[in-house]
Amino acid sequence: MDFRRRFHPCRPLPGDRCPSLAVDGDAAFSVATLERRLEKDRTRVVHSASLRRLQLLPQQGAVLAHASQRRLLSASLERQQMGRRIVQMVYRKLGKRAGDCGLDGLEDAFICLVEVGSLLRDIGRPPFGQAGELALCGWFDSHMSALGGRQLPLAKDDIQGAALLNELCRFDAQAQALRTISKQEGISLTHVQGAVLLGEQAVWREVGDDGRGRQGYCYRAESDQETAMRGVLGLGQDHRHPASYVVDAAEVIARTLSRLEAVVERGLIDPTSLVASLKQAYVEGLARQGEPWASLEERRFSRHGVVRRWSLGGMLDWALRRYERDNVEELGRFFHYLRLALGRTLVNHAADAFVAHLENIREGQPQLRLLSAEVGCRALLEAF
Repeated sequence: MDFRRRFHPCRPLPGDRCPSLAVDGDAAFSVATLERRLEKDRTRVVHSASLRRLQLLPQQGAVLAHASQRRLLSASLERQQMGRRIVQMVYRKLGKRAGDCGLDGLEDAFICLVEVGSLLRDIGRPPFGQAGELALCGWFDSHMSALGGRQLPLAKDDIQGAALLNELCRFDAQAQALRTISKQEGISLTHVQGAVLLGEQAVWREVGDDGRGRQGYCYRAESDQETAMRGVLGLGQDHRHPASYVVDAAEVIARTLSRLEAVVERGLIDPTSLVASLKQAYVEGLARQGEPWASLEERRFSRHGVVRRWSLGGMLDWALRRYERDNVEELGRFFHYLRLALGRTLVNHAADAFVAHLENIREGQPQLRLLSAEVGCRALLEAF
């Protein structure tokens, strides 16, 4: 089990989005080259206009109260920090075993890969988040008959029209992010960095112009780039890059906690009621998962990767007591403690799942989710 092929530092050649796929990963691999090229990727992304634009776009679910304080850039930074902690925890848990799977010496490169991937995730999103995506898809769906001279419904033999309709009426933020950074910004990312965008979204399956099926995670315009990416990194047609699992887990953690905070800030629920609701939803979730005997006081969560374990009830009560002890009206203080308790718990669980499923992650299993591998954590996410 060797991960090094998945971290090949190859970059697309100028004017050639599909270089030779016959790459000897072991002979051409160099940690120094990988770190140097990933650092160039970071510099280009950080200085790109697309990333700066995120400070103007409201964060998903935060277009009402305090919208001026919630931007997609802050969401990306929170995801970036969560992803960094997951990678650090993975290496802490692997220890000397990192050499057995070929991950030794790659910690800095892995962290850089996840951090930049976290920043890239949101640059393809339109204003107003999911509402904006639905508006774009709805507009194209209702106006498609006037585009390209095609009438709906399309003829059965109109393969190209069906493929075009499929793309226009199905907005995908990660596919759009790859298009934005590579085509609109003109930034040639390394294949390994671009592969982080092959994330958790469903594989696109459609019929190509030649009548044969095409499947992938990108738009048709970037299909050659995706093909080259997969060939260089040795990824199957519907498989994912190892770093994408970490970025997906970090996104779930950051998004979940930020949405809870937005609900409390709008006055829809107070911290005490939120804690009570989370406890009730968690117990009900365990019952649905087939563990009706489990309780809030069962010590099944680890916060720091050590032997000592915590119960969900204890962590929630600790955050609430610290907030009440501070005797301040700032709700952000409560979520500071909640992030310390639950954020660390979820980060540690994601690292545990990564180590436990190393073989599946190396193969790029599309259905695997780090935060759904254990019953307790799955019930906790459902409670959120």
